[in-house]
Amino acid sequence: MMLLMVSVFFLMGGENMVQGSENSSVAEVITFPTFITAFPGQTVSITFNMIGDVFNERDYVISLWFQPSGRPPMELIRIDKEGTILFRHPMVIDRITISYDKFRKKGIVTISNVIFENEGIYYISVVDDTNMWYWSYGTLLTVSTPWARKE
Repeated sequence: MMLLMVSVFFLMGGENMVQGSENSSVAEVITFPTFITAFPGQTVSITFNMIGDVFNERDYVISLWFQPSGRPPMELIRIDKEGTILFRHPMVIDRITISYDKFRKKGIVTISNVIFENEGIYYISVVDDTNMWYWSYGTLLTVSTPWARKE
């Protein structure tokens, strides 16, 4: 998981892409649960919290990222702090949504009618108006079949 975070750090360009910094107040983005196992057709939710005064003092944009196994991460949805959609990846249809409460600094990602292609790691990133990036550690979604049994 740490290797992935470092890869994303360098892939995206950099030094301002850290979880907090010395010149800003302590801030972090937390997602939970850490792991989800779902069957095709189910609906799952990932909750995220943004902690830190920086989110009260600055403008910011929130993004949902998805990394399928063995592939680079891709941005799926980007919203402003009002919840307005700024970007939606063409592969994202209405089955994947994000809602956000700017007063509580909490949001929910909902994936309805789960399919096998939804399997992977989901991250939330927040970039503020000073170009400081904050990343969650991510949530792993595994899609299984109801008849699959481990012996």
